[in-house]
Amino acid sequence: MGQKASKRPPKISEALMETYFRAEYDAMDADADGSLNRQDAIDLIQMLGCNKGKRKLQEWDYNKNDLILREDYIENIKDDPMLIKKTMKYRKLFRLFDRNADGSACKQEIINGLESICLEQLDIDVDDDVLKIVEQMVTDADGRITYQNFLKQRFKALKEKAPTFGPNGKFAGSQASIASVSGHVDGHVG
Repeated sequence: MGQKASKRPPKISEALMETYFRAEYDAMDADADGSLNRQDAIDLIQMLGCNKGKRKLQEWDYNKNDLILREDYIENIKDDPMLIKKTMKYRKLFRLFDRNADGSACKQEIINGLESICLEQLDIDVDDDVLKIVEQMVTDADGRITYQNFLKQRFKALKEKAPTFGPNGKFAGSQASIASVSGHVDGHVG
């Protein structure tokens, strides 16, 4: 009786799912040219939570330059229910804050959501370091944090923990993507 009901994230519509897929891809596409090299695509899938990124990409078709185009990424991930399931954690988390399902949330919504999750679900206070990270996130013209920039911040944290992702499970992306994930870009919102 004393146990609190768990908060489940709101449903993610097909249209919002596609918005999130685009944002994931664009978070890794540092030069915003609509293509990722093979290693960056593997790193993206691994950072989203699927440890078998290389195997998944072997199932996908590549163009002659061994690049994964944005639309190819979206189509391939949409056609793979297991991959969607394995890479849902950030989509589900962000959806808690994305109240109007447009792919963005205001900083205060994110802070309130994190505090609610921590207090109600875990009975702990939000760490000040987490709040500082949210405060430092790049916002769009409306002062909102996009899912893309939310992921860039998360990828940056993952990179700092394991700076050489790649074939052995470590980060090994291109220098442009590493700079993007590390926050060494101008905060461009795609």
